[in-house]
Amino acid sequence: MTIDSVTQMRDEGNSLSVGMKSRSTSTKYKVKCSGGSNASRLIEIEAHFLATTSLPYPGRSYSFGGETNALLVCDGLDIKQAGKSNELYFASAKYKQVESQEEDQPSPDTDPEDWSPRMRVRNVTYSEIPETAIYRSGLTGDAATIISAGDEVHISNSAFKRLKDVKPKEITGRAITITRWYSSTTPLAIDQATFPEDVVNSTLVYLTASGMKIKLEALSARLGKFTSEPTTIAGKKCLEITCEIIQKPQGSVNPTWRDVYLDIGTEPLAITGRADGKGGTITGTDVSTTKATHRPLATKFGDPLSEPVLFNGDGEPLTEAQINLGERVLLTYGDDNEIAFLGIDFLDGIASAS
Repeated sequence: MTIDSVTQMRDEGNSLSVGMKSRSTSTKYKVKCSGGSNASRLIEIEAHFLATTSLPYPGRSYSFGGETNALLVCDGLDIKQAGKSNELYFASAKYKQVESQEEDQPSPDTDPEDWSPRMRVRNVTYSEIPETAIYRSGLTGDAATIISAGDEVHISNSAFKRLKDVKPKEITGRAITITRWYSSTTPLAIDQATFPEDVVNSTLVYLTASGMKIKLEALSARLGKFTSEPTTIAGKKCLEITCEIIQKPQGSVNPTWRDVYLDIGTEPLAITGRADGKGGTITGTDVSTTKATHRPLATKFGDPLSEPVLFNGDGEPLTEAQINLGERVLLTYGDDNEIAFLGIDFLDGIASAS
């Protein structure tokens, strides 16, 4: 009997939201076997999980998808045949939260900046209405010379008319709170150079603290605001600084802090030299030198177009031939500036590339 492969399937529950009563989670694996009887396969699969330390087994701490949590311990492994399949099996590991141990109290004889950082995770759900965003990609031709990637603008089509289908965004994910302590007792100046706020991780990064290791896929996490306040710990006066990172879950409809919009509109961009829609050509006297100028689209009967049509990324409608070929242009906008979290001083010793 041979075990051909073991594949991670899913994590049922937010394994890193610790601190809640009766917190539990489970992970599931797909196991492919060949040879042997069903009884021998069940025995061999369990033995394989026992011998492979990266796989779950009763008594082991949580480890799945590059994340770990010392406060969750496997207390059961259930192995079953996948329906009538002779080759496939499912292995489900269940975890329970162990009694939370008090973290080591800092010594008053040490520098607060040497104290171990604290990391906490909880689930969050909220909504936000985007007013402006950071343009990322999608524009071509003349439109791409008017704004550049990284510019903060209103969410608009390629003719720079605001899109009407921008709706409030429902955000569901994990809130990761990180706290560190500093020797100063005077609130620090929170500036973008030292404590960058409202930024998204541009690359994959891992956060490790408080017995947990969290994986942040590129563009999945947004670092919000920093707060600071004087406090006294272990009889020592210090400054406590906290930040919160909101992470979108992988596997969701949109697991990143970027949004994609279909390029549609009713008024093309009016640019010198383009057709004016009336059989002529747009001249310099027809357009503004300070803002985008538009020309109306009309139906074949001459009536103003009421429903938007597909645009080409350069402020013009797609041709019928392009539409028939299935061409569509998507415009990408981001919520915030994107930087490498590995370069943030506050996350030094917490953030790593692996």
